[in-house]
Amino acid sequence: MLGPGTQAWSKHILAKLTLFRCHGHFSAISGYWPRVKQQFSLVSEADERSSPLGDGVRPPPLEQIDSATIEDQDVFIVDWNDPDDIPNHQNWPDSRKWTATVLVLLLALLVGVCAPIEAPIAELAARDFGVSEIVESLSVALFLAGMGFGALVAGPFSEVLGRSGTYTVALLLMCIWLMASPVSQHISPRLVFRFLGGFSGAAPLVCSGGTISDLWSPTDRTFPFLFFAIVGFGTPALGPVFSAWIPNSPHLHTWRWAEWVAVLFSGVVFIILLTFQPETYSPLLLSWKARHLRNITGEGRYCARHELDKIRLPQRLRLACARPFIMAWNELTIKLASLYLSFVYIVLFTFFDGYPTIFQETYGLSTGMTFTLLAGITVGAACTAILGPIVHRKSVATKISTEQESR
Repeated sequence: MLGPGTQAWSKHILAKLTLFRCHGHFSAISGYWPRVKQQFSLVSEADERSSPLGDGVRPPPLEQIDSATIEDQDVFIVDWNDPDDIPNHQNWPDSRKWTATVLVLLLALLVGVCAPIEAPIAELAARDFGVSEIVESLSVALFLAGMGFGALVAGPFSEVLGRSGTYTVALLLMCIWLMASPVSQHISPRLVFRFLGGFSGAAPLVCSGGTISDLWSPTDRTFPFLFFAIVGFGTPALGPVFSAWIPNSPHLHTWRWAEWVAVLFSGVVFIILLTFQPETYSPLLLSWKARHLRNITGEGRYCARHELDKIRLPQRLRLACARPFIMAWNELTIKLASLYLSFVYIVLFTFFDGYPTIFQETYGLSTGMTFTLLAGITVGAACTAILGPIVHRKSVATKISTEQESR
């Protein structure tokens, strides 16, 4: 281990290199860096073990670091400099990427199942609460309304606080609201809890696409997004499939068990998320990397690019929350895609009311059999998977550019 005097000399040399690098005179003294790098590697062994980024994060060569000047102070902009940078999620092996992808697909599956789970039990619940079936059907409508409002803030929060933290907090709140719903003895608090459950449940569904984009390069996202679309549009039909059979079960004597099953499912998913879900949001990871470099070098001028603005958290959240409205207003592509997805979801959830009218009242099927027919929607969504290899093969063959168009 190096003595205090040698450590001080190392930091002094690094400061000199910093000064020369920022003023365009690095080449004359670039030979000093290997020794400084080696000494900082020795000095920082204990710090690296405590890094949130894991092992292997050390100061990169200065020629790979961009510099900037803020408030008359030269700073080092931290980025992914090494193609083998361990914390960079783009460098993860495919097995690890698919593990993280399956976790977010599980989150989307949970929300998709919980949204319409009360459709088959609306008549029984309305009878228990002494209200009309139309009033009880608000439990599904308000859950969807909550998802709509929650989506406006879930995405921006994930861009400020990171994906994993947003998932954890949102899913914990969702578990609480889902648990409060079956214990409610009056319709009013029950509807409120369903709305809050949808508001919290928006985060896993909205941010899953962002996590997939974090993990995969543009040319490799075909299959992850294909599976995400299948889960997003196919799983809402699965919730009513099993909840329709619960009231007739010889062991589960109340319709409330449909909600308790959702609570148990969400609890299991929450534990899995808390245990295995990694952080994938690149700006947050770069902030951790910059903080780690500041700790192991004693040089306070390492910072991530998005930290250069020095905007306070409340202001960053306001800007992030305003961005969806600005983009929806100015971008025609987003308008058309939003209208199309809204239409698809309207048709999808209309089936939950239309199927009982057609198959129960007209053909005399039982409630369980009627809602089991909704599984055809899931099968149809899964059948679209055959298009994935075709699209992927053509996109690779034509070498489609992944650079965004100029604006």
